[in-house]
Amino acid sequence: LLLLLMLLLYTGYAPVFFFLERYATGRGIESAGLFFTISITTEIAVRVVAGSLFDKINKILLAVLSFLAIGIGYVVLSGLSGPGMLYGLAVFLGLGWGVVMPVLNALMFDVSSPRLKGFNANLGMQMFQAGFFVGPLIGGAILTHGGFRGLYYFCAACSFLAMALSPAMGRKRKPSDLLQ
Repeated sequence: LLLLLMLLLYTGYAPVFFFLERYATGRGIESAGLFFTISITTEIAVRVVAGSLFDKINKILLAVLSFLAIGIGYVVLSGLSGPGMLYGLAVFLGLGWGVVMPVLNALMFDVSSPRLKGFNANLGMQMFQAGFFVGPLIGGAILTHGGFRGLYYFCAACSFLAMALSPAMGRKRKPSDLLQ
């Protein structure tokens, strides 16, 4: 389930990076690259400033709230109206991504048995790579038939599905049910 959540995250995340510049340029925004600088700087800042809090707060709740925020950000992105909105979304989405990515990695570490912590962390990285394959592949097809609105609704759907599935991570399981 956790690997699926990671795959959903990156499947929605990747099309933003693959298609945003063309989308913004089509909306008359010539400096779309600044979105990437702002969002990634925000992601890093969240981890530096609040990273130690992630172990003190319920990780599943953080994941749910982050996926909700990210999904809302994608819906708002689908109606992009100008550079101010784009750069505001860079901060908003950067906050969501900056929280959920390390939280999911921490959850992977928490649910893994000691001998498989490294292996499972690598599987999480594979979900990143898979999302950067699947997201643009599906996103390109959606873009062709549904435009940018359809593309960013798809990204939002990935986040909302991950949000809906996240609470299942907190259900009590027998030790034999966990990654061992």
